[in-house]
Amino acid sequence: MKVILSNEWKKLWASKGWWFSLLAGTALAVIQAFWNIGFLRKANEYSATLPHPHGYDNVALNILWMGADNYSVISNIFYTLLPILAAMPMAASWMKEKRNGYHLQTITRSGIGLYQRGKWWIAFLSGGMAIAIPLTINLLIAAVIYPMAHVSVLSLQSPVQGNFASGVYYHAQIVYMLLAILIGFLWGGVSSVLALGFSRIVRNRILVPILPFLLFLTIEVIVEYMNIMPGWTLGPMVIFQITSLSRNPAWLVAAELALFYVLAWVLYRGRKKDAVEF
Repeated sequence: MKVILSNEWKKLWASKGWWFSLLAGTALAVIQAFWNIGFLRKANEYSATLPHPHGYDNVALNILWMGADNYSVISNIFYTLLPILAAMPMAASWMKEKRNGYHLQTITRSGIGLYQRGKWWIAFLSGGMAIAIPLTINLLIAAVIYPMAHVSVLSLQSPVQGNFASGVYYHAQIVYMLLAILIGFLWGGVSSVLALGFSRIVRNRILVPILPFLLFLTIEVIVEYMNIMPGWTLGPMVIFQITSLSRNPAWLVAAELALFYVLAWVLYRGRKKDAVEF
C-alpha cells in the first residue's frame, strides 16, 4: 500500500489539474481577503460619528473571512465551484491509466484492492487539500486585516442556536474557524471521490469533474422547489459553508457527508463481475 500511495501522490503533484485547481482556489481566496477592505473603512468612519459606536458586528474577522462570508461575490463563487475545484485533480486519473494500460501493471503487481484503495485515498486527500489550502491562506491574510472581535447574536451575522457548532462559535472562535476549514476539506474530499466514482460510468474527461457539481445542484433545486423541511439547510451546496443562514446542525452535516461518501464508494467499486475491467 505504501508504494501505491507514494506513486499516486507523485502523480498528483505532476498533474496539471491539481495545479490549476490549487491556483484558481488560492486566487479566489486572496481576492476575497482584500474584498471587504472598503467596507471596513466605511464601517469605521460611520462608527466614529456615532455617540455609541456599533462595534465590530459587520467588520470582524470571524464574519469576513471566506469561510464565514455569505455575502461577497468571491466567497459565493468559491463555494459554488467547490465540487469542481475539488474534483479536477484526480477525476480523470483512472480513465487516463486505463487508456494507457498503467492500471494493469499496478493490478498485476499489487492486486485490484490495493490499487483501488490507494487511488481512492489520494483522490480524497487531493480534493480536501484543494479546498482547505485556499481557506487557510485566506484566513491568514484576513487575520492581518480584520479585527478579531465578539459578534452579537442580534447582528444577524453569526450562527444561532441549532446551527453547526454554534456554542463553539461564541466560546472558541478560532476553533470554529478551524472547523470550517475541516468541513471544507471533507466536502472537497467527498466531491473528489464522487468524480472518481462517476469516471467508472462516464468516460468523458471534461464532463466527469463537473458531475458532482451537477448532482449537488440538482438536489439543491429539488429541495428548494419542493420546499422540503423549510427552515432547514438540506441542499449540500449551502451546507458546504457551515455559517448557513438556515438550520444546519452537526448531525445533518455529518449525515450528508456520509451519504455522498457511501454513494461515491458504491460507484467506484462497481459490480463484482466488472472487477476485471479495473
